Amino acid sequence: MPDDATLREALVDQLAYLIDEIEMLRGRIDRVPASILEARPLPGDLSVKELFGLIATRDADVRLPLLRRMMAEAEPVFSPADDRALVQGGGWNDRSIEAILTELQAARRALVEAVQALPAAAWTRTARFGEASRSVYELLHAAIQQDADDLRTLGYRLYESNLSGRPQGLPK
Repeated sequence: MPDDATLREALVDQLAYLIDEIEMLRGRIDRVPASILEARPLPGDLSVKELFGLIATRDADVRLPLLRRMMAEAEPVFSPADDRALVQGGGWNDRSIEAILTELQAARRALVEAVQALPAAAWTRTARFGEASRSVYELLHAAIQQDADDLRTLGYRLYESNLSGRPQGLPK
């Protein structure tokens, strides 16, 4: 197992990775038709824009305030965030993808900066979620896993949209 400082650095690097991923995506996302960015493939699915908006909202309105409360209070109690409620009213499909990506990067930068500013001892502070108690380490690890799941969903969505125009199922 890595030492605590190495683990903290790795978690911060993984959180910050999304900022770089979004920057790389900026050069390509303008090729994706609005119909794909705004479509909900199945009832209950989020559009690409809504999913990016959800990540931004989680960072700005859930994760950052949660982290701040964990530093200010002894084991605060939280209820799990409702992703559907976080997306509702955001008007994500009415915004430009560029504006959404800018908001996402700003929200993630603020979260990364807050995490980087934490003293080493603060990483073991905990919050309660129902019966479970989770440390800063565990919460950030869960956020990174959620990022990976969300980015995988986006990747599948874009792949299934067949943006290349090539016939599906043939060697590329």
